[in-house]
Amino acid sequence: IGALSWDKIDFENKTISIVRAVEDANTAEVMIKSTKNKASKRKIGIDEHLDRIFRERKLNQTEELFKIGVRLPHDALVFPESILEPYIPRRPRGITSAFLRKAKSLGFGGLKLHDLRHTHITALLEAGVPIQGVSQRAGHSTPNHTLSTYSWCMKRSEDKAVDVARDLMSQALSHR
Repeated sequence: IGALSWDKIDFENKTISIVRAVEDANTAEVMIKSTKNKASKRKIGIDEHLDRIFRERKLNQTEELFKIGVRLPHDALVFPESILEPYIPRRPRGITSAFLRKAKSLGFGGLKLHDLRHTHITALLEAGVPIQGVSQRAGHSTPNHTLSTYSWCMKRSEDKAVDVARDLMSQALSHR
């Protein structure tokens, strides 16, 4: 999210193109680089709620810059270090620290930012989203990578499959 720029959000189609990442190599500069691999470059859909949040953020940035006579560049970062320096990303450690403080203040002490990614992927799998779609959304190189990382979740899916199969068989037998 640190490398996300406004030109990578398609508001009309409600998608985000993920093509870059932020690297904090313990130097004075934080760098934007290409994603880890080909599969990491992806386009994911966003829902109406997230679309609205992004639209409001863009409007706020546009208005703030307008006050000082500056236009928001079309390819500015969505979450820059400073609105006055729209191409300088925030340090990932700073984002993480801010998240940890906020999570703790809300009663979620111990919750890490990356945990949200795992929660999202787990929820998609448990909701029955096909593995290929989940793998693509996660930016994994193959569905096998997703399966191996989230195999514990697949056990619960197998239990659900047993329940569904039982219900289907019961319905079929009751119509005889």
